[in-house]
Parts: sequence; C-alpha cells; structure tokens
Amino acid sequence: MFTPVNYVITLLNLLCLTIFFRKWLRVSSSSLFTGGWLLGASVLLFCVLSTFPPLIAIAGSAVVVFGYVRFIFEGSLKKILLLLLLFAAVYGFCASVSWALLTRAGFLDYSFQIDLDRLSATLLAQQLFYTLLFIVGNLASKTHYSITYYFPILPLVITLCVLARFRQDDISGFIKPYLSYGLLLLLIFDYLSLVFQGWLIISLHTRMRLRQEQARREYLAGKYSMLTRQYETSFSFLHSLLRQCADLSLTIEARDLDKISDQVRDVADHAFHQFNEVCISSPILASLLAARKQELEKRGILVSCAIRNDQFALITFEEQKQLFGRLLDFAMDAAETRDDRLGTIIIRSDTSRQDLLLEFNFSSPEDLTASKELEELQVFLSRKFKAGVRSVYSREEGRMQIFVVIPLGLDELYTGTPFAAEPTNRQI
Repeated sequence: MFTPVNYVITLLNLLCLTIFFRKWLRVSSSSLFTGGWLLGASVLLFCVLSTFPPLIAIAGSAVVVFGYVRFIFEGSLKKILLLLLLFAAVYGFCASVSWALLTRAGFLDYSFQIDLDRLSATLLAQQLFYTLLFIVGNLASKTHYSITYYFPILPLVITLCVLARFRQDDISGFIKPYLSYGLLLLLIFDYLSLVFQGWLIISLHTRMRLRQEQARREYLAGKYSMLTRQYETSFSFLHSLLRQCADLSLTIEARDLDKISDQVRDVADHAFHQFNEVCISSPILASLLAARKQELEKRGILVSCAIRNDQFALITFEEQKQLFGRLLDFAMDAAETRDDRLGTIIIRSDTSRQDLLLEFNFSSPEDLTASKELEELQVFLSRKFKAGVRSVYSREEGRMQIFVVIPLGLDELYTGTPFAAEPTNRQI
C-alpha cells in the first residue's frame, strides 16, 4: 500500500545505494541533468510495485535498481552486478541487525505505529551501513582519517547501547504510544550527525584538492620561470657566440693571423665554458648552475653534466633544488682550484629497475669521506629522500665520488614530513 512513509523509506534506500556506488564508479555525464528526475521516477515505481504480488514486486524492483544504476554510473556489467550483490549482502546484514534490535526492544509491534517503526528501522540500518562503510574504507585506505572524524559516530553508539538494554515492557502503558516518536527523533539526530561527518570528509577532500591545485600552479609557475631563465641563458650564449663569429670573420678578411689565433682561442674557451650550462636537460640544475655561475668562474671550476630530466619526474621541483643544491655546494667547496689547477665537477644520472642513481664526481685535493659536512649531507639525503649514500676517494687521481641511490617508489619516496624517517641502510 502506498503511504508517504513508504515513499520516504524508498527514497532513503535509493540514496544509500547511490552513495555506495559513488564510491566505486564514476557518474556518467549523461545523468548529470536527469539524475534527479530518474531518482524520483524510480521511487514512484518502487511504490507502485509494492502493491503487486511479492514475486512480481521483487522482480520489478530488481529491474528498476539495475536500470537506475546502469544509467547513473559508468562501469562494466560484471562490475555493476558484483557491486549490487555486495550492497545487498552488507545492507541486508545491517537491516537484519536493526530489525532485531528494535524487535527485542519492543518496537514494530503496534499496528498504528508500524510505519514509524519501519522508518526508524530503515534509518538505523542505513546508519549502521554508513558507519561500517566508513570504518572499513578508512582501515583499507593508505591515508587514515584522524580520530576527530569518529566523533559523529558516538550518538549512534549511544543509541545502540540504549536499544540493547531497553524494554517497552518496563514502561508504563500511557507512554508507550509516544516511544516510537521519541525513537524516530533520536535516530534522526543520529542521522544528522553522520551527515555532518560526511560534510567534514567532503570538506577535507575539497581542501586536499585545493592544495593539489595550488601545488600544481606553483609547479607550473616554477617550471615556467626556470625555462625562461634557461632560454635567456641560451639566447645570451648564442648571441655572444654569433657576435664573436662575426668578429672572427672580419679578422679573417683582414688576414691578421695573430689576432685570428687569439679570437679562435676565445671562441673555443667561451663555447667550452658555456656549452654544458646551455645543454643541461634539467631546468632545475641549469637554474642552480646559472645562479652560481660567477662563483664557479671565480673559483675556476668547470661543470659537466650528463643527466636526463625525465628521470627526476617523481621528485618535486623544490626537492630537486634541495638535492642538487646541497650536493653542488659540497662539490664546489671540495673542487676549488688549488695549485693553479682547474677544479672539475662531473654530474651523471641513471635509473635501474627501482632506483634513481645520481653521481657527483669532482676533484678534491683532500679526502673528505670522513668529514662532518659529508656526514650531515648523508643524514639529510637519507632522511629527506630515503636515499642510500656512498662516498669514494681516489688519492692517486685526487678525485672524490658521491653516489646517491633514491628509491623510485612513491610510498618510499614521500614520507609525509621532512626529517621524519631515520637514516636508511639501503645498499649501493
């Protein structure tokens, strides 16, 4: 029989079904404007089907549910059927628990209150369903919600404890007709508490998306700034090289052999010093070298790079700045010109199956493998990137090598907060 309570119960059940499927499937674009009308039409169909014989009503309801889900969400037929079976099993369990608790407490017995008690049983079953879904999802997720998000569940827990100990037989007769109204108001309050919990979760996800969007914008702005500086450096180099070539052409026409020899030497030195800076594929490293250009020239240090920017895709721009900056500063201090010999720094990178390999090879008159500065650098790299670090010094060649191995796995690479992890024992 069609009643307003039946309409509300059917609407709540379909909303519960929609929320469940929304966690697993994407909403189809075609249902964005017609979903509300389809929801209302489905509720009416359920109410009409409830007046038919049981078998026809069950078969018709199954067809309506499948058609509703199939139209609203995108997914394969197999996945939709499996999710429908899972929903039916879990929600059926919650409804059985709800019905058993209310029956044990003495509800669902009075014919003039049966609709209100059925509505209360539906609200309690859905609250159990939502709570179970939240707890299981939180435990299965890699990022867990804080204890604050469990507080809205407390009213439901209190209600369950009350229902477990409550008996209508212990209540005087004139109050009994009003107990169903009291229970319904209590469950509505519990339901609103869970709605508040859902609002908190939605707000958290919205803030996370805003932070991700802000980080993406900062990433693009930083990348644009670095590419601009790299372009300016390349343009300055090419412009200077073209001007030197033009001067050299004029000198060749004048047939001044001594001046030609000097100019050729100047062009070669200029191209040699600037080539690596222009051709570095990593905009971060190119930017750091450009910022240290005067210091490198003052100390008489040449830098050669053979790295690929795509190998550092899992490391943010800011982390790349810290990685290259700390290693470069250490290498520059060690490779400073001594005894009228040029200092050199060679930077190479490679990837293995699971790791990023980075090598800094630089001239060093002294063995710094046991220095305090290198120890601090190793602690920083191991804590920030969970990296394995090894240093080797060759006294015959007067050169030092620092090997850094960074895991490429996302779970290993991002530790949440800087300096959160202990130094790793990763083997090199």
